[in-house]
Amino acid sequence: MEARILEVKYVREGDLLCLWNDFRGPVKGADVTTRTVLAAFHSEYGDGKCQGFDLYDAAGMLLPFLRGQLLRGELCDGELCATYSGETDTLVLLSNRHTVDCDQPVAKGLTAHLTKRGWASGFTLERAAELLLPHLETWRPLTDEEMAGIQ
Repeated sequence: MEARILEVKYVREGDLLCLWNDFRGPVKGADVTTRTVLAAFHSEYGDGKCQGFDLYDAAGMLLPFLRGQLLRGELCDGELCATYSGETDTLVLLSNRHTVDCDQPVAKGLTAHLTKRGWASGFTLERAAELLLPHLETWRPLTDEEMAGIQ
C-alpha cells in the first residue's frame, strides 16, 4: 500500500499544529495525554488507525529545536516529552503515561506509536524542521487587542 500524503496545517492564533494524512472521511478523536500539549489523535471510524495529530503550544515547545538552538535534546512538558535530533532532523513526541507496543505509518514521514490497546501515545516526524519551520515561524504572542477580541 502506498503511503498517504502528509498535510501540515498551522493556526497561529492558537499555536495549533495539525499533522494529518490526506484521509477524507469521518474521524473520531481521542485524548492521547492529559494536562499536556498533545491533545488528540484522530482515527477513521471502524478501523482505529491513526490519521493524524493535533499539537497545542507547538511553536513554544518546538522552535528552539527546529531553529537549531538545541541540536539534540529532550524537553518534557508534564506527560509529554519531545526529543529532537538535528543530525537526522527527526522529532519524537511521546507520552510518558503509556508504553509503546507498536508503530503505525500515518503518512510519508509520520509514524504513530501505539499502545497494546491501539491508542496513540505519540509520534515520530522525519524532516521536522524542513516541514514545520515555514509554519511555526509565523508565530508571535498575541497583542492585548487580539486577546481582547478573543474574550
